[in-house]
Formats: sequence, C-alpha cells, structure tokens
Amino acid sequence: MMNERPRERGSTENASTSYDHVLISVSNPNTADQLVVLGKRLTDTSSVLHMVNVTVEAPFPQRAASWRKSSQLVMDMTHYATRMSRVAKPLAATARSIPAAIVNAAKDTEAGLIIMGWFGRVTPLAVKKSRVVNKVLHRAPCDIAILKSRNDIQGIQRIVLPVGQKSHDNRFAMVRMLRREELTKVVLVHVVPSGSGQEEEKAREAVEEQAGKLEGPVEVRLVHSADIVKGVLSVAEENDLIVVGPGREWVFNRFLLGHHADQITNRAPCSVLLYKSSEKKLLSWFRGLFKTLFRRPS
Repeated sequence: MMNERPRERGSTENASTSYDHVLISVSNPNTADQLVVLGKRLTDTSSVLHMVNVTVEAPFPQRAASWRKSSQLVMDMTHYATRMSRVAKPLAATARSIPAAIVNAAKDTEAGLIIMGWFGRVTPLAVKKSRVVNKVLHRAPCDIAILKSRNDIQGIQRIVLPVGQKSHDNRFAMVRMLRREELTKVVLVHVVPSGSGQEEEKAREAVEEQAGKLEGPVEVRLVHSADIVKGVLSVAEENDLIVVGPGREWVFNRFLLGHHADQITNRAPCSVLLYKSSEKKLLSWFRGLFKTLFRRPS
C-alpha cells in the first residue's frame, strides 16, 4: 500500500502518498484554478505548491504591464491554494527563455512534479508553436503533468486509465494519488485488437492482475476495436478524467506524448491528464526505437 511507504521526493515510481514539492505553471487565468486543484489532489498538508508565472523580457512599459498581470495571477492562485489547506509560495519572474526559467525553478524548488495546462487541440503545428510546454516536457528534471481541462476536476468520481498487458507502475501511482476519496472509481480500459477468445482471456487475466494494485472500486473493461483511440473513447462518456502516458513517439517534436495520447486528448469528452515520469529523452528515444524494431507482430 502506498500510504505505508516513507515519503520520498521525486518520481511517482518512488513516491508514497504525494509529492513534497510541486511547481505549478499558471499562465491562463481561465484555467489556472484547475491546475491548482490538481496540485491539491496530488499532495497533502505537508507539501508545498510553488506558483510560477514567467514573462518574457521586453521594453520597460510592456514588461511592467506583464509583470503586474503575472504577479496578480500568481498571488491569486497562491491564496486559492492556501484556502484549500495547502502551503503555497509565489514565484513570478522575467526571463529571456520561459521554458528554461520553469525548468530552473523546478530545480531550485526541488520539485518532484511540474503541472502545466494545454489549451486548444494537440496538432503538429500546435506542438511546434507551443515551445514552452514542449521544451519543458523534454527538459524537465522531474515528473510532468499536462492538464487538458474540459470540466471541473474538483469532484472527480470516475477515472479512466488505458492499460496494456504490461503494467506502468508510475501511472498507477499517479492514479492512486488522484483517487484520495474512496468513492472515486477507476476504470482500467484495455483495447483488444483481435476477436480471438484466447487473446481476450490472456488480456483479461493481465489487466485484472493490474487491478489488484489499486484499492477501492475498480472496473476492468475490455473493448474490441482495431483502433486503440476509438476503443478508449468508447468508455469515456460517463467519466471525469482520463490519464494517459507517453507513447514511443513522444520524443519527436510533432507529438506531445505520442499519436494515441494526443488523439485521445483531442477527442475525449472529459478532462485529460497527460503524465510523463522523469525519464530522460535520449533513453526514451532508444527505448522507443527498440520497441519499434523488435516488437512482436500482432
């Protein structure tokens, strides 16, 4: 059980019930509060939420105006986190490079997690233009969570977690932290591409074994579909949040977390949390290449 392990800073692969330090990048006043709510759900009262907003260096009048807006948003979110019984610290900065400033802030605060928001559709052009999110994703010294907010995540009752036959322990750890309330139900979804009964039975055994890692209500759903994205979305209507992880393509600049994760984010009717643990880009690239070259035919 996670709550029986000692608290450790860093990746959720080693974390217990929450992160000690979380850096929340607030830049959009319309959704910043949802990022703070997410930070609250992933921490406890002994954790620290660091609110950061970085503005680009500019001539003085423009810089002063941006600084006032940035500082106000940071302070508003700091007070909001405090009202939710979290220790919160403000951090507003001006820098030549916003991604570099966020990464450096994560190092300075010893953050185990960076939380950011994504706005609009995930497309190759949007990923290319959104250099802040993309660069932080590739350079972060810690775990990173990107929230595509479509609904209020304050009262999450159902979480969808797409799974394969092999478990990703870091994603399970993230879901365990998200579902602090026992009434929160987790739906493990596995898409079976083949109609073979033997294949389905093997998949069900593997997913049910993974379900044993989660306490509280867990539902196992096997969906037959030739399209993984359609299969996952077929059970998404009645749920509040989908948690997805990176595919082997996430290291390429035209993807955020890979084709499947990006398409689920675009088409899901509910909020989506794109979560990546702190694996280095080069290691991920070689691992993805190995899986591509040596994967077994289906």
